[in-house]
Amino acid sequence: MAISSGDDPLLLDTVVDKPPLFPYLLALSFKLLGTSLLAARLPNLLATCGSILLIYRLGTLLYGRTTALTAALLFTLSPFTILFAPTAFTDPVMVALVLLSAVWAVQDRPGLAGLANGLAAMTKQSGLFFLPLTLALAVIRPASTSQPNQAGRAQPRTVALVLGGLFLPLLSVLVWDRFRHVDHGFLMQGWIHYGGLRLTDPFELGAELAKWGELCGLFTGSALFNAFALLGFLLLLVYDLLERPPARPRLAALVHRLWAHGLDDPAQHAPKRYDVVILTFVLLYLQMHWLISFNPWDRYLLGLVPLLSLVVARMLLVLPPLAFVHRPPWARTALVMAVILTLMGAPALMAAQAGYPIGSDHGAYGEVDQVAEFIRENVESEAVIYHRWLGNYFLFYLYGAPQTIRWSETAHDLAEDASAAAGYHPTYVVTTSGEDVSEMAAQLDIRGLTLILMHEVRNRAGHVVFGIYRIDF
Repeated sequence: MAISSGDDPLLLDTVVDKPPLFPYLLALSFKLLGTSLLAARLPNLLATCGSILLIYRLGTLLYGRTTALTAALLFTLSPFTILFAPTAFTDPVMVALVLLSAVWAVQDRPGLAGLANGLAAMTKQSGLFFLPLTLALAVIRPASTSQPNQAGRAQPRTVALVLGGLFLPLLSVLVWDRFRHVDHGFLMQGWIHYGGLRLTDPFELGAELAKWGELCGLFTGSALFNAFALLGFLLLLVYDLLERPPARPRLAALVHRLWAHGLDDPAQHAPKRYDVVILTFVLLYLQMHWLISFNPWDRYLLGLVPLLSLVVARMLLVLPPLAFVHRPPWARTALVMAVILTLMGAPALMAAQAGYPIGSDHGAYGEVDQVAEFIRENVESEAVIYHRWLGNYFLFYLYGAPQTIRWSETAHDLAEDASAAAGYHPTYVVTTSGEDVSEMAAQLDIRGLTLILMHEVRNRAGHVVFGIYRIDF
């Protein structure tokens, strides 16, 4: 909003905790379509459509058109894709740029691959987490018929070109951040807002693993499909790691006999090490988020959805009983598509109705515009307004409003800060339906303050979703 309105087009005086690319994409959308929810959602809607095309392109380069088409269908039907597409999170744009980086890496365009990875990091810092994948894809390319021995060789020049392409956008961001007039750069501000990172406590590992596992299960939304895919991953690794003609171990020979007829023609010539590279990256990415105290947030897994789509597609096309029978390619493809639609169709429809707790707010904050309207019309211009969960919504709906918006993580923090501010400014707090108002009232009462209900906002079902309270002496 600060960019599109012209108030701070370079964000020199605006506190931000993310790199600048996505705010400028939003500002462009606001300029073209006006300030609206559609304009806020448009960049991610376009990025998601682009991701589908990029998955198809990447799958074609690695495994052939059949696998690519299957992967694109899997990605399209995933609840993650459906529920993140209409949001204003930075992640869908970042994922699209990561996929573009992967495509250019496989096409032997390492400089452009690094540039796209750098643009992903300009969208969200975690875009850098995908740099190892970009490097691996750049140095392990499909063998050509003219130079069959070049595939897989580590090429220092290729690595240097990837890093060189990455350096250009990162340097531009660091220069921009250096000349901003704020106390902390966006990296430090993000670290402050996040609360830092540490190694996960050993006693918390089990609980954290369960949380990440629950989120991973929503990749397809089907418990049966997830179990089938997990078994398929293990068999695929066996096939890729143990099959070494002409001297094949017995286990690998058995797997080969079961799967040999399932490979579509282009995939027969694609290096199987791509499976290992992608699966290894996915496992290391998950392990990093588990062993380090990353919050188990759904958006952190969005970047894995296209990679898992490729691996699941490849697994489906080589896994018996779908593939070992001699069938023409079109019949095998039709059977696989039918299986996907059968197992993922219902979860996709459920996701379209916001039936899973990922991505969008699922209508929980659908009436936040009414909160903003009440504040603009009834709250003093010099007031301080506290909240916990509504920061991004207030940045949008209350942009330009004279009131001061402050975030408080706990009832204790709210009471401490409000006790200092209440003597100088009118003070309010906006609560959501899941917050414990009684705890806030108790903490304020200890400090001689009272919580007075001013207004309630209800959803279409008649349930209270927001409360607006005044804090008085």
